[in-house]
Amino acid sequence: ASAQPYLENMMQTLLQNMYGANMTQFIGANCIDGGDHYSIVGSMWMSSGIFGDGSSVPLRANMEVRYYGPTGYAMVIMVIAPESRLQNYVDIANNMLTTCAYMEYRTEGSTAGTATGCKEI
Repeated sequence: ASAQPYLENMMQTLLQNMYGANMTQFIGANCIDGGDHYSIVGSMWMSSGIFGDGSSVPLRANMEVRYYGPTGYAMVIMVIAPESRLQNYVDIANNMLTTCAYMEYRTEGSTAGTATGCKEI
């Protein structure tokens, strides 16, 4: 619960910096305690011209920000697609996030450290 305002701020900052006016409407977000991370999953409408291809098909988007505290690492994934195909891509994105993990490693003479890596699929 105490992570929620920070996650909301992080998501809004990322959306503004990455997409600016191309995000036409923020629909809402849910915060999740994932055990080894906190995440926020947001849903929004994007400008149909975001890809510059002249398309007029309305686009939906989902963004997930996963925060692995107290290391300060965060993983972000964004999916933008026509509404009819959005869930397919969200499922793929969730599988990608699930396969990535932060690991603790120790080298000779040190006590601990962190590294990132992906699990085999």
